[in-house]
Amino acid sequence: MAVRATGNAGHWSWYFQRVTGIALVLTLAAHFAVNHFMRPPEAGGADWAGSLYHAAVLRLSNPLYKGFELTFLMLATYHACNGLWAIGRDVVTRPLARTALFMLIVLAGFALAVVGWTAILPIDQDWLARGAAATQ
Repeated sequence: MAVRATGNAGHWSWYFQRVTGIALVLTLAAHFAVNHFMRPPEAGGADWAGSLYHAAVLRLSNPLYKGFELTFLMLATYHACNGLWAIGRDVVTRPLARTALFMLIVLAGFALAVVGWTAILPIDQDWLARGAAATQ
């Protein structure tokens, strides 16, 4: 039995996959450049790993950079879930199995987004001080 597509429901999925792909290339390049080639002068420190952690916390305490990272996270999550769903639409033909697969992809994407947001949102200027106080 041949599966026949009706309407243009896949058009928007295809379009947003391309848009998020281009946006991901740009945000990945910026993320990589900032995180691996630039270190804020206030990060300092002789301890290489400690200074990288300190630099990451300093960056993430900036609301603009935090917004950039959250945007990067949401773009990557949407792009991955949409790609998995595109594959699932091609491979899974039974309606109930498609619905279950769709729900699984949505729940997994939502869970990953929640984990990312809860990891990034709490970081602020006092993050390092609270961490140092808790270990003493």
